[in-house]
Amino acid sequence: MEFESDTDLRDLFLTEVRERAAKLAAGARALEAGEATAELAGEMLREGHTIKGTGRVMGYESVSRAGLLCEQVWRAVQGGSDVPAADVGRALGLLADVLPDSLDEEGAAALAIAMRRVRDAVEPAGIPDLATPVMPAALDSESGAETPTPAPDLPPSPPPQALAEPPEVQLTGVPSDEPGGGPAEEEPAPDTAPVTAESPTPAEPSGDAPPLVVVEAAADPPPSADEPLVFDESAPTPAEAEAEATVVPA
Repeated sequence: MEFESDTDLRDLFLTEVRERAAKLAAGARALEAGEATAELAGEMLREGHTIKGTGRVMGYESVSRAGLLCEQVWRAVQGGSDVPAADVGRALGLLADVLPDSLDEEGAAALAIAMRRVRDAVEPAGIPDLATPVMPAALDSESGAETPTPAPDLPPSPPPQALAEPPEVQLTGVPSDEPGGGPAEEEPAPDTAPVTAESPTPAEPSGDAPPLVVVEAAADPPPSADEPLVFDESAPTPAEAEAEATVVPA
């Protein structure tokens, strides 16, 4: 529950913040002068812790974060952290000075600037998870800081397109994958009569052609051994006898 609208509670809260801010300012001066002790640091962190709680209950988030930052820094000092005492003391003093006037928007902007300076001063000490200031609109416009613009949403990626299936190729003689498929039947070759080598049939003689008759000339009987050889000059020679053989029709 927030009590920001309750005037009486707001006045009580403002009075408490002023008192605790004065103690924080005194501690900051001691730290700047190098006179801070562990006991002093313990008192200062309790002041910051109280401001953190009451500011959150009252609804002043900027005041609550400033109290948390004071608590964190003074806890580091109490633990012996190597903080640059002079710089941190001056920054904590500025924060304590503006804290009572930070209940309105203008005061919240000044408080945010003071918190930045404290964070910068203790940066060499490496204190983790330091409280961050509330950034009012007035601070952004006066300091020229640009509000980061969120990155535009990227358009959704288009769904992947299905690849076109390759055309089916029908191969003759190749087994088919479909049920009942098998090798393609080949068409039977036409029947052809076997070719064999036959002897040519002799042509029969025509009825008009007369048969041929070979007539051989009669040979003379051999001469007797007792008979003297008489050469008949009129007798034909073998060549002439062969020439006399003629072919006459029957």
